[in-house]
Amino acid sequence: MWKKIILILLFFCLATPTIGNSALLYSNGEIWNSFKKTEKEAYLYGLFDGMTVGRQLIAMRLESPICRDSADFAYVLSYQKFISPPSNDQLLKELDKFYAFKANLSIRISDAFTIIIHKIYGIPDAILAEMLEDARKTMNASEDAQKAGETKLPIEK
Repeated sequence: MWKKIILILLFFCLATPTIGNSALLYSNGEIWNSFKKTEKEAYLYGLFDGMTVGRQLIAMRLESPICRDSADFAYVLSYQKFISPPSNDQLLKELDKFYAFKANLSIRISDAFTIIIHKIYGIPDAILAEMLEDARKTMNASEDAQKAGETKLPIEK
């Protein structure tokens, strides 16, 4: 139990921007590359816990039991199709390979995770290339806005 609490706290500490670095609004490849293996594992556990919490929050907001059941069923199917088969080790290796390219360092970890999951499940290369290009453009626009003194992230497609 304590181990889980410590991992969750660690995730929030790592995912929260530091006070001294106002330009840091998201976790990206530079942060990922600075993590030790155990920190990367904790981050993935936090990501999976976040998906579970998201599912629970959505279910709480739905008034109809039929809607709640449908949303839960859709989540379980998506999880089984896209998340459960890859091992954490496989995901760690793929994220490490993804962030080995300098052009990918500004991409949020959550976006990289989405691209990698799609890659693992055989989404065509043309679609993956488009997802990657969109992620790079979004993060480059965000960095340009931060340099200009804006603090909001640009709205994504």
